[in-house]
Amino acid sequence: MAMSVNGMIADESCNEDFLSDVNWKTLIDLSEKYGGFIIGRKTYDAVKNHR
Repeated sequence: MAMSVNGMIADESCNEDFLSDVNWKTLIDLSEKYGGFIIGRKTYDAVKNHR
C-alpha cells in the first residue's frame, strides 16, 4: 500500500498525485512478479486510467 506520511492514500477528490513514479513502478514490478494483485472497487476506479 502506498500512503503519505500522515496516512492519506488519496485526497478528498480521490487524487493520488503525491505518489511518485517510483511507487507506480514498484506496484507494476510486484504485480508482474506475483501475477497480479487484489484491490478494492474504489481503488480500482481511482487508478484504472493510470499507465
